[in-house]
Amino acid sequence: MYPIKPIIGFYSVQIKFQELFLIEKNSENHLVK
Repeated sequence: MYPIKPIIGFYSVQIKFQELFLIEKNSENHLVK
């Protein structure tokens, strides 16, 4: 059995980083346009 809480924490952190990365890419696209 894997510990559930660390896995959930890891995924939530990954999702946060992905959201920040997408926001940065979107802002760069707006600046280019």
